[in-house]
Amino acid sequence: ETSGVAFGADPATGETGVALISAARGLNAEITSGASEGETWKLTSQGEPVRISESPSNPPTTSPVMQASDLKRIAGAVWQLGDHFGTPQDIEWAIADGILYLLQVRPITTLKPTPHHPAPHDNGELRIWDNSNIGESYSGITTPLTFSFARKAYEEVYREFCRLLRVPARTLDRNDQVFRNMIGLIRGRIYYNLLNWYRTLAMLPGFAFNSRFMEQMMGVKEPLPVEVSRELAGANWRKRLLDGFGLCRSAASLIANHFTIQNRIRRFLKRLDAALSPGNSLKSADHNLSEHNLSELSLDELAKHYRNVEGKLLRHWDAPLVNDFLAMICSGLLRKCLTKWCRDADGDLQNALVGGESNIISTDPAVRIRKMAEEASTHPDFVPLLRAGTWEQISNALSELPEFKLQFESYLHKFGDRCLNELKLESATLREEPLVLARAVGLMTARLSQSTENASPNNSEQLRRIAEHRLAELLDRHPIRRMVVKRLLKNTRSRVRDRENLRFERTRVFGHARRIFIDFGRRFHEMGLIDNDRDIFYLEAEEILGYVEGTGTCSDFRALSNARKREFESYRKLPEPPPRFETRGPISSYTTWPAQSENPISDSKLDDLQARKGIGCSPGIVRGRVRVVLNPQHHQLQAGEILVAERTDPGWILLFPAASGLIVERGSLLSHSAIVARELGIPTVLSIPDATRWLHDGDLIELNGGNGEIRRIESAAEADQLAK
Repeated sequence: ETSGVAFGADPATGETGVALISAARGLNAEITSGASEGETWKLTSQGEPVRISESPSNPPTTSPVMQASDLKRIAGAVWQLGDHFGTPQDIEWAIADGILYLLQVRPITTLKPTPHHPAPHDNGELRIWDNSNIGESYSGITTPLTFSFARKAYEEVYREFCRLLRVPARTLDRNDQVFRNMIGLIRGRIYYNLLNWYRTLAMLPGFAFNSRFMEQMMGVKEPLPVEVSRELAGANWRKRLLDGFGLCRSAASLIANHFTIQNRIRRFLKRLDAALSPGNSLKSADHNLSEHNLSELSLDELAKHYRNVEGKLLRHWDAPLVNDFLAMICSGLLRKCLTKWCRDADGDLQNALVGGESNIISTDPAVRIRKMAEEASTHPDFVPLLRAGTWEQISNALSELPEFKLQFESYLHKFGDRCLNELKLESATLREEPLVLARAVGLMTARLSQSTENASPNNSEQLRRIAEHRLAELLDRHPIRRMVVKRLLKNTRSRVRDRENLRFERTRVFGHARRIFIDFGRRFHEMGLIDNDRDIFYLEAEEILGYVEGTGTCSDFRALSNARKREFESYRKLPEPPPRFETRGPISSYTTWPAQSENPISDSKLDDLQARKGIGCSPGIVRGRVRVVLNPQHHQLQAGEILVAERTDPGWILLFPAASGLIVERGSLLSHSAIVARELGIPTVLSIPDATRWLHDGDLIELNGGNGEIRRIESAAEADQLAK
């Protein structure tokens, strides 16, 4: 009889508490397509419907298409759906025989942002939220336990960073709330609270220089608003003078740290090993307790052990911080020198010079996977199990393959804490899901059967020798320049190597924290406090520890965890907030947010692009078919395909051995994926925005990992047409 669309808010103004309804007689497809507006009404929850436009086919001299009672029914339905999903909805509806039918429901995609509350928060505190880099470590929905752990880690680690650079203690105390709020959780997703990062940086001397440096380091595309920069930096001569003295003090500290970094790393590793041992932390007589034997501890001992790890490591994360900072400085200076003196604008020479470094633990997993694949290939009946068998079948077969079993168990012992999204405590590790490792080995067996030059693990070493010869020729008549570059290159290699190795130690710490909380979950489940072991991830760290230590304010963990599970599950159904946006006042009062970053390229424009250029970070030219992987848990890369991803983390290493090339939307020369790809000799290009939308499964492309160029030779659609 009648049909149309309804909005649970005004898309043009962002006004909530109103409903806009367009209607026409019959099943009018023109309204849903946007070709016709029909008859439009506006309703508020308190007032009567007001007709704001007429239907061209229903002039005002005739009776309205809709009755007030039907309009109120539709408005009530669209508001109820908005409350259920947490954001205003856009619905298509129809009425027949007096029954209201909902044909389609979706969030309003064009809604202008506004708070829930009628009064705007124009006078509230400005906050800028950005997930440019943090999304690589905490992608998608993150549970309350992980957020509470990460928030504490960021607070302690960056307070320590400022202390290391000689920021006065009174300044640190005055900015206590800044350190406590370095990150935020919005619809279950972690964001940088960006202004607090700038406030942290403003504590350091030379803020104008440091702010630009931090933007590059964090991958932030938009600079800080000028008015905020003035507020943070100040402008009077006294402040500039003090800033200059402070800069000298910090520079002296940085130079001292440069010469003592190796000793600092050794002390840090010794402290880490001691902290992860329950026997040491509890001063137990049983010093044979390993970091994996947590079940032998009582609840009190488990809580005490966690506090010890927190105190000895999170509050003394000095070596990784100093090393990361030095790595960025050395790499940046080397880049400038090579660009100016060797015309290395594309960074091709630097990539080859920095690659081929030995003793980088990040490449060890790929080397081990390759060796396991070589061993498995000598048993043809076993390979199909690795590729498609169940874990039970593979486990039974291992008893007949002692050499492979030894290699497999050795891998799990050393790298069992590695997983996709490894900094999220709720992520299942390889120890919990060894089938993931078996599949990676199976994929590698297929890669071994192909003759690809890029598969050689020595490729990066060969490129390094060639690059060193070229560098010697370019600087042959410039001994001082040669000496400067040689020193910078040596330091860059050392700092990048230690950066990756210390990142693995971070994995150990997070893995140990994961085991502690999983053990808490098992015991809380046995005590009847929660319904499932994994419900522990929906409690916060202090709530868990407070229950044991007597400082908790809630003991009904079943109701609390179930309520949070329902809330976080609803976040998965809602639109993801933009990568960068601003808010004023309470963030929870917002239903949508205004994106502050550049608009993405439209699909039609992307399809027209046949070539693009990013950051080449692992030399080599490869031609192959594309495989776009958004979630590696649900994709299997076929041997020889070119892997295209939005972002990667260390857990993605299991896919690398099968890839002939790598393209990532985000990242830099110091990204984990860039370093590992260089060592494995996989041609790689980073920083290609919207690469996962531009390229499609089956596209034939040519990738140049040296200059960063990507050329589409044939689209998947064209290949299908030729096949037909």
